[in-house]
Amino acid sequence: MITSSITLCGLLLATALTLPASAQDLSTIEWQTNYDDPPIGDPAALKGGTFHTFMTAYPLTLRLVGPNSNDGFSAWKRAVTMDFGLVARHPTTDNYVPWMATHWSVQDDKRTLYFKLDPDARWSDGKPVTAADYVHTLHMMQSEAIVD
Repeated sequence: MITSSITLCGLLLATALTLPASAQDLSTIEWQTNYDDPPIGDPAALKGGTFHTFMTAYPLTLRLVGPNSNDGFSAWKRAVTMDFGLVARHPTTDNYVPWMATHWSVQDDKRTLYFKLDPDARWSDGKPVTAADYVHTLHMMQSEAIVD
């Protein structure tokens, strides 16, 4: 559910970024953060240890997109490696909480969303995550060059 919500938010942002800019005055937007939600996890929790899991099926390929990549393994791998969502769902309150976006706003039409990306969000090489990264991911996943 979290992955679906995050993916939807990312796709909505990427779609919005490909449309012409509207005349919305950004200074009038009411931003949400949900920073008041309770912390996730227990600060006293034991750190470290070993996590065991399993794969439901042996993967046909290690590719995340393209031929033979439409199986349970690839879906899980895409969710944990390619899905850099803007917001996530709080496990207790079910409210949206910041993820890659620090603030968001849903407009009255319920079809227009605005996000402020976390200025500290970085790729492993130290480069900042940008709105263009979301647009690129959307276009790549919609590409006809990806044969499924």
